[in-house]
Amino acid sequence: MALEQKAAEATLRDYKERLLRVLVHIQRHLDGALGLEELAGAACFSPYHFHRIVKGSYRKLGGTYAKLLGQWLPRSGRELRSSPCFEIYLNDPQSTESKNPLTDIYAPLQPTGAGAKTRIRP
Repeated sequence: MALEQKAAEATLRDYKERLLRVLVHIQRHLDGALGLEELAGAACFSPYHFHRIVKGSYRKLGGTYAKLLGQWLPRSGRELRSSPCFEIYLNDPQSTESKNPLTDIYAPLQPTGAGAKTRIRP
């Protein structure tokens, strides 16, 4: 494997780990107002760099997480597992218009007998 490819893969892993920390931070602070500087700090990025990483299809994710974890989850009677939530981007945020992003958010829940799936729209 070429050195450049190894470096790119290491950078991608690092970014994913940092963004995962942001998601965990959001989960733990749903009752407060989460601003750019606070989220950037959770990822150890400058606010400028963080904004450039999460612009476009990510803009509504904070509100969607708040709706999912702060509204739907308490009313559902379900409980989160100890593992963090994650996203799967169904189209490329770099080449998709910001009004047309498709992102699935997965919130690992404790098992129940029913196993129902619910989609939350931003």
